[in-house]
Amino acid sequence: MCNIIYISVLQAIYKDVNSKAYLLRLSSFLIYIYTIVHLIYFFFNTVFNSCPFLVHDVF
Repeated sequence: MCNIIYISVLQAIYKDVNSKAYLLRLSSFLIYIYTIVHLIYFFFNTVFNSCPFLVHDVF
């Protein structure tokens, strides 16, 4: 949620489209996408690594 607010604040500050503002918005968007992908990867990695142990404990 903080990342979305951060990007919206950046877009409000840099409404005029010049090259520096465009690169800043693009880099912040790429950092946002990288964060989401990293969190999804970490979640699935944790779930799939802990699943066999759960099955082993149950049976």
